[in-house]
Amino acid sequence: MIIDIDAPTLHTYCISAHGGTDWHHKTKVPSKCEVVFHQKFGKEMMNRVGKLLQTALANIHLEKSKDILRAYKTTALWVNGKDETQEYEPHIMLHADNVDFYSGIVNCDTNKVVYNLKNTQIISLGYALEFIRKLHKKEDIIKVHCLFCL
Repeated sequence: MIIDIDAPTLHTYCISAHGGTDWHHKTKVPSKCEVVFHQKFGKEMMNRVGKLLQTALANIHLEKSKDILRAYKTTALWVNGKDETQEYEPHIMLHADNVDFYSGIVNCDTNKVVYNLKNTQIISLGYALEFIRKLHKKEDIIKVHCLFCL
């Protein structure tokens, strides 16, 4: 078996936060980035569901995790396979909870927090995606699961 050490690697993340939409603007999605939504726009995601999904994504090898991901299917998907940034509607802003759950960005491959969203902080989804993109080589593929209400 020959392994191509230059082949792109898939990195999986999840973002846990509260979200809000602005339909007059767009979200910038960096190159080679997939954004997965498990909640329809305009609908609430229960904290219990977000926690279940995050646990499943960080433990994808478990059969129970596959069942959870089948139960809470993708409702929207933004895919940017190009080498430049693309824009999608709507613009999404994220803010922390940190009472019922911790808000931030988790690398699901390592189950480590890479960005802690503080209580008074508001960031855009585009900012979060760009932050994640900068952690990896430009040819790597980034998959981000959005675990927030829209």
